[in-house]
Amino acid sequence: MWEVVMPRLDPGMQTGVVLEWYKKEGDRVEKGEPVALAEGEKTTFDIEAPASGILARIIQEEGSEVPVTESIAIVTEPGEPLPAATARPVSGVAAEAGPKRAVPISPAARRLAREHSIDYAALVGSGPGGRIVKADVEAEIQRRRLREARMPSGLPRVAEVIPLSGTRKTIAERLSYSHRRAVPVHLAMTVDMEEVLRLRVKIQQTKEVSVSLTAFVVKATALALEKHSILNSALEGEQIKVYEDINVAVAVHRPEGLVAPVIRGADKLAVEEISQRIADLTGKAVKGRLSVSDVTGGTFTVSNLGEVGVELFAPVINPPHTGILGIGSMSKRPVATDDTVEVRNVAILSLVFDHRVVDGVPAGRFLGEVKGLLENPRSLVR
Repeated sequence: MWEVVMPRLDPGMQTGVVLEWYKKEGDRVEKGEPVALAEGEKTTFDIEAPASGILARIIQEEGSEVPVTESIAIVTEPGEPLPAATARPVSGVAAEAGPKRAVPISPAARRLAREHSIDYAALVGSGPGGRIVKADVEAEIQRRRLREARMPSGLPRVAEVIPLSGTRKTIAERLSYSHRRAVPVHLAMTVDMEEVLRLRVKIQQTKEVSVSLTAFVVKATALALEKHSILNSALEGEQIKVYEDINVAVAVHRPEGLVAPVIRGADKLAVEEISQRIADLTGKAVKGRLSVSDVTGGTFTVSNLGEVGVELFAPVINPPHTGILGIGSMSKRPVATDDTVEVRNVAILSLVFDHRVVDGVPAGRFLGEVKGLLENPRSLVR
């Protein structure tokens, strides 16, 4: 017998939500085969069968919020009996928050009810056999809006109520976790990006590939982490774990919330390879199809808000990382070069680091290393 469990994607993850079962009880499953779709704070992801056999028992139904490492299903050998202790639902968050098997409701209605924090068990279904359908939930949403509209005047009118749930809720919890645990310090440096822009054009023309500026920053960050490895670390308990692997997570915006897929071994990849991986992972993120491996294993994070015109910002550290690098927008400014002044493209890089792990001087040296690599970028295409 094997347990299918809710995986922990990172130290800050507490629960996950079972969104959909791909298999039903009694189905044959193969080891590594996706059996369910779940949602964590970073992304939706597939949960795989731990072994080949029969999906003998589904413990958590669709919509259940389940603590990490807790069982959601049981896989057995063909003909193997289930232990008498195997029951559903389990205790804890899932038992309180998960939907009851006795309430018939369509998947679309369940998702909508969860988004609007509606207890659908109290609704009367209009579907066949009293099944709650999407129209029933929409009617309850409309009734709530009408009740709010009849409230005494003098208060600001509410255009929309957005429940803090799902991905948005877990992002809020994750950022609060980072703020409580880390001691963040912010450093910034202005970087001359003119040479990077020239090298980018040359690579695109000679190799006939598209290369993003973010890829250059990721590569420079990875090489700087080789020399300043204390930034490539995490504080766990009373130990600072300095990672051997350099896996740079890149923040990606989605309508439902931020996610940071990981570029593994970024120090060993060519700039154009990094650019392609960022593009591939961004596409998967927008579609909500990132895998568990896509969003785990990061050792440092890069976040680019330059694309929306932000010049300077202090991003929140992505736990359990020690640091995060923010990229501001490029703009033309006068720059002194030798005895002359030229108008050149510059950008501001922001480093936020955990002062419990590293002090200001070594953090500043790391940021200076990134700046130097970008201003003399030929070493980035070695």
